[in-house]
Amino acid sequence: MTKLSLNFDRILLCGFSGAGKSFVLDSWKENKKFSENFRLIDLDDLVFLALNLNSSSDKKRFFSDSLNVEHFRKVESDTLEKLLKTPEKQIIALGGGTLNQTAIDLIKSNEENRLIFIDTAFEECLKVIQSDQGRFLSQFNPSELLKLYQDRLKFYREAHLKYTANQLKNIDGPQSFSI
Repeated sequence: MTKLSLNFDRILLCGFSGAGKSFVLDSWKENKKFSENFRLIDLDDLVFLALNLNSSSDKKRFFSDSLNVEHFRKVESDTLEKLLKTPEKQIIALGGGTLNQTAIDLIKSNEENRLIFIDTAFEECLKVIQSDQGRFLSQFNPSELLKLYQDRLKFYREAHLKYTANQLKNIDGPQSFSI
């Protein structure tokens, strides 16, 4: 197994809703090798804070209007752009819909960024989404979610690295990624 040192300024976690981005981020917050060397950020949390969406009911009401979804994406992209310009070392869990070609180009424009795709089967993501009615995507039926998953895969697959959530959860620290 080849070791890949991740001495990068930013590690960005991407994947579909329910893939395990927040799960991995939370497990890394408990690991001093990550928490003492990186600021660990959930992008959705920052956007919800900026939009003053504190409860599940606030979020549900907000997302019931399609214009608000566009506004959320705008705030999300602006927030990501600001984070990528800061000099601090960061691990950022992106939202499931954060990635588009503009975001990928921005991330890849800096050699100190590494995008990691948390590759989780659609069926597993669907279980997580359906079990959490507070998620925006819980209002969609499985066929709509499958289409969205398939549409987004092309962006996720542009990541530098690909792991499952369990592989990432069990990583001992930033230097122990393997390819």
